[in-house]
Amino acid sequence: MALMRNMILRSITCSLGLVLAFFMTGVSAQTSIIEIDAESGLPSASDIDSELAARLTVEVNTELEATSISALEEARLRRPSRTPSRETLGFYGVQIDVQRDGSLEVTETIDAYALGRQIKRGIYREFSLLNVERYQPSNPYDVISVKRDGLPFRNWFTEGGSSFYQIYMGSKSQRLTTGRWYTYELKYRVSKAILQYEDHDLLYWNVIPFHWAFPIRSAEIEVHFPEGFVTRDIEIKSGRFGADHNFVNAAWQRPEDNMVRVTANDLLAKHGITLMVKTRSDLVPVAEKYPTADLANSLISGTAINDQGFITWVTTKPGSHVVGPIGIASLAIGLMIMVWRRVGIDPPPKTVVPLYDAPRGLSAAGVRYVYQFGFADPTHLMVTAIVSAATKGVINIDDKHIKGTLLKRTGLPDDELSAGERVVLEKLMGSSDECLLLKTTTDPDDERVLEAQQGMLTLAQDALTAHLDKELGADLFEWRLGHKIFFWLLALVTALFVMDLVQSDSFLKRNEQLMSAGFVCFSVFLPGLLMGMREKWMINKASFSGRPSGLVTDFVLCSFLACALQFYVVAAYAEETWPLWQALVLLLFPGAIAYGLGFSAFLMSKIIDSPTVQGTRAIAQVKGLRMYIAAAEEKLNQRLTPTKTPEQFARLYPYAYALKLEAEWIDQFADELARWMRDGTIGEQMSWYDYRSSSRWGGRSTWTSSFSDSVTSGVGYSPPSASGGGGFGGGGGGGGGGGGF
Repeated sequence: MALMRNMILRSITCSLGLVLAFFMTGVSAQTSIIEIDAESGLPSASDIDSELAARLTVEVNTELEATSISALEEARLRRPSRTPSRETLGFYGVQIDVQRDGSLEVTETIDAYALGRQIKRGIYREFSLLNVERYQPSNPYDVISVKRDGLPFRNWFTEGGSSFYQIYMGSKSQRLTTGRWYTYELKYRVSKAILQYEDHDLLYWNVIPFHWAFPIRSAEIEVHFPEGFVTRDIEIKSGRFGADHNFVNAAWQRPEDNMVRVTANDLLAKHGITLMVKTRSDLVPVAEKYPTADLANSLISGTAINDQGFITWVTTKPGSHVVGPIGIASLAIGLMIMVWRRVGIDPPPKTVVPLYDAPRGLSAAGVRYVYQFGFADPTHLMVTAIVSAATKGVINIDDKHIKGTLLKRTGLPDDELSAGERVVLEKLMGSSDECLLLKTTTDPDDERVLEAQQGMLTLAQDALTAHLDKELGADLFEWRLGHKIFFWLLALVTALFVMDLVQSDSFLKRNEQLMSAGFVCFSVFLPGLLMGMREKWMINKASFSGRPSGLVTDFVLCSFLACALQFYVVAAYAEETWPLWQALVLLLFPGAIAYGLGFSAFLMSKIIDSPTVQGTRAIAQVKGLRMYIAAAEEKLNQRLTPTKTPEQFARLYPYAYALKLEAEWIDQFADELARWMRDGTIGEQMSWYDYRSSSRWGGRSTWTSSFSDSVTSGVGYSPPSASGGGGFGGGGGGGGGGGGF
């Protein structure tokens, strides 16, 4: 009995021990309780230990994953019901959080369907760096995170240049599985992206870039401003790059005062959305390195300007807006004049008296070269040399040949030819006795021959010009090439500096600055282009001596054409991007100053060349010969005028042709030519040219004009060709695009 009682007690004791052990094990396995302070909402100090930190980390990661999963699910819900037949962006979500320092935190969710055509390894997002503001870093885009299908993605990389920045969300070495959707999430920060104006701050952002290579089925944009800032004046521009209306009918709503939501569907490839939202002007504090835009730039944000706008713009900063640019340009022009007066003044001119024979040592082509101060038309010089060689009996010009003009050697020695005339005949005829210059034609069989002939004529005229430069230019003229380069560089640098001064506080984007600089450079060189279009506008001291009225007339005409051209360019650009008032101020005003600087550089570069003492003597002789050829008989000294003979007429005819006075020379000999034709006296002297025209030697027609036209058309021949081209414009901040790789 006692034994039985002991066994029962032992059993009860063991059972109680096992129960107690199980109880202690359960207590130790329970999760520790974390006490939360009611006021702060944080755990009490006693609970902050390594275990708590680990648990908090798990909870935060779980919450982040839940957020990513919700974004992923939203993208999946927005996908089209049917499988796309081409690579498509099913959903494009953008969330923009505006910060008080003017920066943006942007999260883009992009749902892309990959078929292995353009999207092979992933997609890339491109940002333009041409519209970066002056006060921003050269690349203001900082990547915060990249995800794919809700999970962090580490195989992304970037590429960049001076005008773009690309973020590639994919691996260079790993291809995607085709025929499925991929959801990418790109989060980045943009510093100082809010534009500041006097009465408001502005978000001006390309929320859906215009250069995506794929269509977008659905897009949703949410913009969150800080609490207390009410959004106003919301405007949307959508469609192709440069659109100025909401062509895709993107709709916006304002669920809260500080929030804007925009939705759109079925955006085609290369279509995007630009959003402009204004808030109070105190959204971003004004700082020296983040200045407020001036009056002119308020036009970019849509602020209306009335007729007083220009007066206000002028009176706001007259030093930098008007007085400074004009004053700097005037100083540059004054420096050009000072340099010209120091080194470019001609030696005292020689007295010009009629010269009744050719100047000693000057060929007919040399006379033209001297008269044009070395800037004569090369083709005219070459024709003059050929005509001179023909009048000396070395060659014959047959203009009646059925295929064109035939140059034929007569067999007489070329002892009387000048060195330049020998150069031309050598290049054209070589050792042959004949050279046929074909008429230009559209027959495709002759194209190769005419192209070869063009090359031969061009080679001949270039060789003659080089010979005259060496024979006459070095001894008769001071070219001063270095001073000419200095004038053009001074004009160009000054014009760009003036443009920068006018636009110093204009907040133009980088691409607009480049466009404006190109327009200013074009304006600098426009006078040279217009004034050089015709030979009579090739200004030099010889041809414009005593003709200031002609220079003024040409300047006025060219300025009128330049103004019309500049205004057309400015007005066309203003219609696309800027209001006309702003374009006139920021483009046409610097362009007009650049044109004045360009004309001054053009004029100075022409008159900086000066003749030497020997050149002054040669110029006086050429002018004297021109006086004799062009003057009427009653205006000449009859005692000094030589007797008119066929030899004299033929000998000076090339010089008259060189000075473009052949008609006047024929007029002086009209009666004599008629008499010589009747009695046959002129036969041998005029046998050098067989002409097509039915007019006789006694008429006023210039006999060599047909031959000259043939040579000129041969030099300028070009085979028929076709060409084409196109272009586009745009606008907006943010910008860029994307595609697959």
